[in-house]
Amino acid sequence: RGQFIDYFTLPVHNVDQVLPRVLDVAVDYNDNIYVLVQGIDSGFEPVVYMFNNNGEVNHQFPANEHEDWNEFPAMIVNSKREVVIMHNMFIMKWRCGVLDVYENDGQFVRRFGEGLLLGSGTELALASDDRVIVLDKSCYVHMFSEHGDHLSEFKLPTYRFCSIAFHHSSGHVFTADVKDDYVYLLIYTKDGELVRSTQTHVNGIAPFRGRMIVTAERHGALLGGYPRRVFILC
Repeated sequence: RGQFIDYFTLPVHNVDQVLPRVLDVAVDYNDNIYVLVQGIDSGFEPVVYMFNNNGEVNHQFPANEHEDWNEFPAMIVNSKREVVIMHNMFIMKWRCGVLDVYENDGQFVRRFGEGLLLGSGTELALASDDRVIVLDKSCYVHMFSEHGDHLSEFKLPTYRFCSIAFHHSSGHVFTADVKDDYVYLLIYTKDGELVRSTQTHVNGIAPFRGRMIVTAERHGALLGGYPRRVFILC
């Protein structure tokens, strides 16, 4: 309903420390909050902080198992509390997206998606059975198993989609784009069959930040506008 509840800050140990840049936020089934940050200085390693729902730090770990990180656009946490982080890197001069999985204590588990996310990955969503949905810049939606097996993919319309989310009750994949204060919302089955498409004028939503979630009632919540606001679509 949009009522402000609370806030907390990231730990800063001294006044001379470079303030971290928040890259993404995720929540597990125990309401713990995970924040992926990186310093403004490009040499500052990415770090995952885990907070409880009171904003107190439980622990943190560096997400730098591989030194070839380039961009880190998204993070999710599955039902086993494994942290899945997507980052984009250059392989043989081609920009590609890959996904790294960490245990909750920061131990590296596996990497997957190499060679499949050409043009880099842009968005992540957690589906049922801990499957991972990835949207790449080529407008393909990829479905991976929790172990990183590539299960399926389907192509979205050629114009650029900015966000993706999963509705667990229906098993549907939601995609959204914003252009000139119009929201284009397309809903698919997990196999890529189009269920419904809508075009809605939403005054003030542009520019769109490319983030969306779907509520239990199938409402899309999108972050956009300036100053930033949350827009709820029925």
